[in-house]
Amino acid sequence: MKRVLIISLVLGAVLLFALPVSTQHPEGLTGTLVVLNKSGHDASFIDLASGEIVATLPTGRGPHERVITSDGRWAVGTDYSGGDSLTVFDVAGRQVVRTIDLAEYPRPHGILLMPGEQEVIVTSEASQNLVIVNFHEGEIVRVIPTGEPGSHMVALSGDGRWAFTSNGGSDTVSVIDLANDGQRRTIGVPDRPEAITTNRAGTEIWVGSNDNEVVTVLSRESGEVLAQWSGFEWSY
Repeated sequence: MKRVLIISLVLGAVLLFALPVSTQHPEGLTGTLVVLNKSGHDASFIDLASGEIVATLPTGRGPHERVITSDGRWAVGTDYSGGDSLTVFDVAGRQVVRTIDLAEYPRPHGILLMPGEQEVIVTSEASQNLVIVNFHEGEIVRVIPTGEPGSHMVALSGDGRWAFTSNGGSDTVSVIDLANDGQRRTIGVPDRPEAITTNRAGTEIWVGSNDNEVVTVLSRESGEVLAQWSGFEWSY
């Protein structure tokens, strides 16, 4: 069986990062590259074997981030800059299957698949919430406050219990226990945090702070700084 590779990129007006797809075609490479075009308000589907755009599908306004299920079947993108929605794609069928209205939770940005891949967890930057959505049914399942302005990106432990958001409006990280009624606390971090991730256990929080040009590793339990590296011009 040939390996099927699904790669994703989220791009702005410049498709710079997609250029290698059209100039290098490793032998045997198959699959689909899904590119969200922020300024075009659409998504490009690129066949990796040929490097050709095989479909261009509409999104909501200003798509930014997206995920693809591990079987490569579904892609879900956040329509951040005016769309206030999620766009769900059938990757193999090359079609938009639904648009999920998030008008009550505007500026959806960071997005991750929940365990089981039936739901996604999404930041709503303007409403200071995390929103869990069943993208197969098009229904909002749960809304959890982050309690902080500018919740932009989200990280998730492997078991789906712990969620973390980078809050650029308050220079904090929200630590949210999804298993216990969304109980939360905040940890102060260097200025303008954006990038965020965690280990599978959810015991460490890794944060990139753009203004201070540092990457910080925090303990989830104590908030203690475990490590920090400087010298990153753009630590996203």
